[in-house]
Amino acid sequence: MLETSNIICKECQITKNCSRFKLLNLSDGDQYHSNDISHCTLLYVYSGKINVSHHKVNYDVSHHQLSIIGFDKSYILKSEGESTVMLFFLTDPNLKKDVLRIPDSNSVYATTKLSLHVYQASFLINDLYSNIYELINSNVISMELLKVKELELWLLIKMTMQLEDFKKFSSVFNSKRISFKTKVLAKMKDYKTVSGLAKSLGMNRSYFQRLFKSEFGESPSDWLIKHRCEYIVEYLHENDVPLKVAAEELEFSSMSQLSDYCRKYIGRTARCIQLELKRA
Repeated sequence: MLETSNIICKECQITKNCSRFKLLNLSDGDQYHSNDISHCTLLYVYSGKINVSHHKVNYDVSHHQLSIIGFDKSYILKSEGESTVMLFFLTDPNLKKDVLRIPDSNSVYATTKLSLHVYQASFLINDLYSNIYELINSNVISMELLKVKELELWLLIKMTMQLEDFKKFSSVFNSKRISFKTKVLAKMKDYKTVSGLAKSLGMNRSYFQRLFKSEFGESPSDWLIKHRCEYIVEYLHENDVPLKVAAEELEFSSMSQLSDYCRKYIGRTARCIQLELKRA
């Protein structure tokens, strides 16, 4: 199995970690390391300036600028002074339909390309990020709400970029060089069954199972259960919400189904898991 880790040097603060999203408050010289290659990272500098390095590439991203880091790439962020960075972890923007675009690339409504890796966000995108930031600091955020904000963000990016710029920006999702392991890791949170995961990768179930076993060293069914359990424990430790809300966000039909699943595969009820962090 691929090992993933996120390491923060010094004492920088993760204000919120909610599945697909991280908000980082970094002091001068702080570094954030990510070795998780299961998704793309959409990076936005809310304030300050950071240096980004990955795969022999090195560049700066400043206040109100965007950058995207593709699959199969570990990276390091280094703060230059005090900075606040907002990260979205994405697997597929899923924007099949066309949208109206801002016709004038010089308009304040436009998101413009500054360099190969950096884009100046339009004020519409800046306003959306400000809204997300306030929601997080007010503790009125949930995974469902973040999904809505994520879709809104992608629609705004597509609407405010020139067509060729958007094709280049979103090309990281279509790379043919993405490994089988990375594709599986990118899809695992969206599919709970072996058949669904195999279909999402365009493979029949039997071929997928053989390839999976050779790559991961275990059956896909056991692997999916193990990772779903890890995700459930992480969610219950990080989100102090009623179990009814937890069941809905973890895609169970009821609180009892969530607790039965936890008892069967984790050995503890959902309530017991949720209380563990309070007792620590």
